[in-house]
Amino acid sequence: MKPRNTLSRAPSMPCPHCGEKLIVRTSHQVAPTVRDMQVDCGGCGFSCVAQLSLTLVRRAPDVANPEIRLPFSANSLRSGRPRPANDDAPLPANDDGIEVPAVAGCLPARPG
Repeated sequence: MKPRNTLSRAPSMPCPHCGEKLIVRTSHQVAPTVRDMQVDCGGCGFSCVAQLSLTLVRRAPDVANPEIRLPFSANSLRSGRPRPANDDAPLPANDDGIEVPAVAGCLPARPG
């Protein structure tokens, strides 16, 4: 088993007033899936409380806590490899979904 990367980076976002990066000053756990963070802006002095919450499961844990109930993301419900990003493109307007025979001149028999 590979060792996991234990380096982490605090989540950040720009100040809604001046665009400078908000800095997390303190934080505390509110619930098993929710954390409150005191954030300050060094640019304009804005200060607020932000909330970080776990909302969707992308991959189930090896050992799950039965008290934690989070919905699975749509991506996690698909089995197998992830689909390519362009796999959900609509059919072209001139494609009615009929398979073309592999050999020219060899048409399938018409029903009737």
